[in-house]
Amino acid sequence: LICLFALVIAINALKTQKQAASKKDYDFKAEKEAVIAELDQRFDGYREHCYPLPGDGCRCQETENGAKVSKEYKSDLECKTDEPTSKQQVKKYTRPYFI
Repeated sequence: LICLFALVIAINALKTQKQAASKKDYDFKAEKEAVIAELDQRFDGYREHCYPLPGDGCRCQETENGAKVSKEYKSDLECKTDEPTSKQQVKKYTRPYFI
């Protein structure tokens, strides 16, 4: 009887852990989507080989006299091209991930 009672308690504990884990995963996914949307909005239209810096500005790899040089720009306006890229154009060139 005691073993049965312990088994019921263990099963209930596992169910509540699974429910808590699924709720935690859902919040994580929503937060991740919000961060991705914010990054897409801020960094849409960056020049090729330019990477954002914390705050404002970027670091770009450029070629000078045949050598690759890293330059740092202080504002996002210096980092962007004239034409912003759409997310669909970027997706067209990404490789699908297979498990």
